[in-house]
Amino acid sequence: MNKTKTIVCFGDSNTWGFIPVKERGEDDTEERFPANVRWSGALAKLLGKKYHVVEEGLNGRTTALNDVVGKYRNGAKYLGVCLTTNKPIDLLVIMLGGNDTKRYFRESPQGIAKGVEKLIKIACEDGFGPGGEPPKILLIAPTHIREEVLDSWVKLEFDKNSIIKSKELAALYYDVAKKHDCYYMNAAVYAEANEADGLHLDAENHAKLAEAVSVKIKEIFE
Repeated sequence: MNKTKTIVCFGDSNTWGFIPVKERGEDDTEERFPANVRWSGALAKLLGKKYHVVEEGLNGRTTALNDVVGKYRNGAKYLGVCLTTNKPIDLLVIMLGGNDTKRYFRESPQGIAKGVEKLIKIACEDGFGPGGEPPKILLIAPTHIREEVLDSWVKLEFDKNSIIKSKELAALYYDVAKKHDCYYMNAAVYAEANEADGLHLDAENHAKLAEAVSVKIKEIFE
């Protein structure tokens, strides 16, 4: 009897399913796509009953940076708890880094890549996978931040350097994945942020990303 594979998707607002808008008012209540629209929810449907997909998305989550604007955003401080809660984990999918490009962090692309590397090391240190082994890891470089972010409701958080940095992460993440024997994808090959805010995926691009990730996961396990 084949055991169900547990997959943890560890990400930020694009895993949480934040709906892209140019402006956001206080009376806006619909912030999040339904579970079946979000890429991790769509992924679960595409993969079927052989897989259990755990969605771990948080708005504003960074790789390993403390954000004074929002609490609990440091991914490195929570990842161990997340993995302990859900173990044994067959595959950890990490898609983070976009928030690390925020102007007030002043973090370099290389520094962001080191943050991702820290997450990988955490995942491999305490036997979170089957049989006390490390889980397999799929590192996904995030989609690019678009120019429209400069004229959106998050324009005080992101600047032109954020856009440039976001485009430099893919090559750096590839090197990190190769160094630590992880699987790798570049989300920007398959999906793009919506022009409304230049940052978040719309429903169509959630679906595109889910399809691409499902193919990759089937390659890994099947």
